[in-house]
Amino acid sequence: MINTGLVRKIDDLGRIVIPKEIRKSLNIRNGEELEIHIEDDSIILRKSRKLFSLSLMSQKYIDYFKKLMSSVIIVTDLHEVLSSNDDSVSKTISEDIVSIIENRQVMCGNNLTIDRNYKNYYLVPIISDANLMGAVISLSDHEIKEEDKVIVNIISILLKELIC
Repeated sequence: MINTGLVRKIDDLGRIVIPKEIRKSLNIRNGEELEIHIEDDSIILRKSRKLFSLSLMSQKYIDYFKKLMSSVIIVTDLHEVLSSNDDSVSKTISEDIVSIIENRQVMCGNNLTIDRNYKNYYLVPIISDANLMGAVISLSDHEIKEEDKVIVNIISILLKELIC
């Protein structure tokens, strides 16, 4: 356990503010859910495990649709690639991609770089209860086929239902 030396008071409603430095280091965003546990005489706050299930289930969905896809498909949270139908895809995503995801819109565009530059992309954000969780993205050096767009939308819908 890391001792930060920070002390906070509990207010009249039983609330406590988690210092910005801690939230930033653990990538905890406004509106994000935390799990609360008790261990001995300690209260443990942990990031919700929904993202872990998002990672596992998104890979299962991608594997299921893999044979129908003609493009690379990835599922991201706001920090990294969680799953893909291409093992060579990098796990890291750039701030540029995060900015596109944060638009919260279905996007079709050109020149997106994950591990390399892809000529075309189709992005569907994953939004659950107004919380932006990530995106499902189709990547290709050719025009994104309509069938691939449909599959990306289906995976996005399935993952939204999983998170709710």
